[in-house]
Amino acid sequence: MIDTHLQHRTKSVLKSGIHLLLKMGATPNQVTILGLILGLGAAIAIVMNNTILALILLLSSGLCDILDGILAREQGGGTSLGTLMDITFDRVVEVSIILALGFAYPHAVFTMMLLLASIVVCISTFLVVGIIVNKESHKSFFYSPGLMERTEAFILFILLIIFPQWIVLIGTIGAILIFATGVQRFILTVKHLS
Repeated sequence: MIDTHLQHRTKSVLKSGIHLLLKMGATPNQVTILGLILGLGAAIAIVMNNTILALILLLSSGLCDILDGILAREQGGGTSLGTLMDITFDRVVEVSIILALGFAYPHAVFTMMLLLASIVVCISTFLVVGIIVNKESHKSFFYSPGLMERTEAFILFILLIIFPQWIVLIGTIGAILIFATGVQRFILTVKHLS
């Protein structure tokens, strides 16, 4: 939801960072890989109970996730490999954060399982919509907007990291919203096909 409404403003704000990456000769795939490494580092920091480091690494990973797409468009468009890496690595980061939270807070394991289940449903509908809807978008893969997008997921993870005493409540609300996003995409695609 936030991603859809702010994507044009985000590009102008991050323009200097993109110019720096272009001058350094960085490729979008390198930035995507860096985002993966930082995200996995955030998961390790959660397990080590280092909240500040976890937040810094998670936010840095999120920044890479924004920059790789903008950089790809600046260099003439994304590639199939870039799309594959971006979608896969985003899920690897999300799953690693959730597993780390479940490890760090054993009383919340069932809630983390609900989160994982909701992500499976949501990403499944996202991918199927991308395959079914035969139209172009600014990305190399059709991006179906929804209630919970990447920015909302990062906000959810930040809240889970900062407020572990409310991890079950926050995680349950997050799982419901993510599942609702999957249902929302499913219904919109059924209407589109009709």
